[in-house]
Amino acid sequence: GTASPSPQSYTCPEMLNNEQRSGEVLDQEFEEQRRRLDQLDRRRLKGKRYANVIPALNARDVVGQLSHFDGDWIFRGQKDVSWGLEPSIERCASKGFWNPKESKAYQEFRDRALAYKRDLPKFPNSDLAWLATMQHYGGPTRLLDWTEDPNVAAFFAVFDADRRTASAVWAINHTAITKESERLLSLAHRASDDNQHFGSTFFRATWPPVVMHVNTSWPSKRQKKQKGLFLCSNQTQWEYSFETCLKNVLERRPKGERRWLCKITIPPDARDDLLADLTERGVTYESLFPDLGGLGRSLKIIASIQPDYITDCYPES
Repeated sequence: GTASPSPQSYTCPEMLNNEQRSGEVLDQEFEEQRRRLDQLDRRRLKGKRYANVIPALNARDVVGQLSHFDGDWIFRGQKDVSWGLEPSIERCASKGFWNPKESKAYQEFRDRALAYKRDLPKFPNSDLAWLATMQHYGGPTRLLDWTEDPNVAAFFAVFDADRRTASAVWAINHTAITKESERLLSLAHRASDDNQHFGSTFFRATWPPVVMHVNTSWPSKRQKKQKGLFLCSNQTQWEYSFETCLKNVLERRPKGERRWLCKITIPPDARDDLLADLTERGVTYESLFPDLGGLGRSLKIIASIQPDYITDCYPES
């Protein structure tokens, strides 16, 4: 892991609510929290302690399960059921080393994007807008893509999934986790808004580790079509992963309240039926990527799920 600065150099609302406490007591409390987080780091997010795992039986069951969530929930589809929740920057670096890589990539993207200014519909005007633009064009960031539409998440879970591998749709109560994260950070203003509060929360080391829903006032055309948004962790200077930050928030869920994280697993043999159902609902590759490339890919997917005996989908010669 990375070197650990002293706790006094961090924003620690939970620990600094009594200015009279000695530095020795602060150090002791800080280390106790660090040990607790190290334990969280070793626990599996996919375990029942954090996520309500719902095995869907077929395509109809997937659609039915997803219809039970209200507007407080957002969704993420993944083509492999074994995958965890991992932002792209964490896939590019060993544990404890992703922050320097993101910082370097972020600065280089900002510097070199000037040469491609004509390709940008809008030029980013904030840290979050830059991160979102970088994410849009495939750069490694700490942002994790989610959508407000469960059907969009279902599509991403299965459209290019291996026919032998189960896939999954994650659902998370972003209202609950963001509210709890703001409470933990003792924020007077929403740090998730696209303004200076985002930079003060996510671009400096704050404590404790949290995950929040973040908004950008500069969504791309594709992001609008996909009803996309982001979750972001605040641990830019520490070795804690997105999942560990998330677990730290999920641990605070009041007893008796519904779990804030759910995972719906999709069996491989439900893929074609689910894609057919989503196509009827207007959720296709073309609708989510509205260009000629999206049209071509959409036709390829539709052809792959149609029975071989269908011949009337092609124009007469």
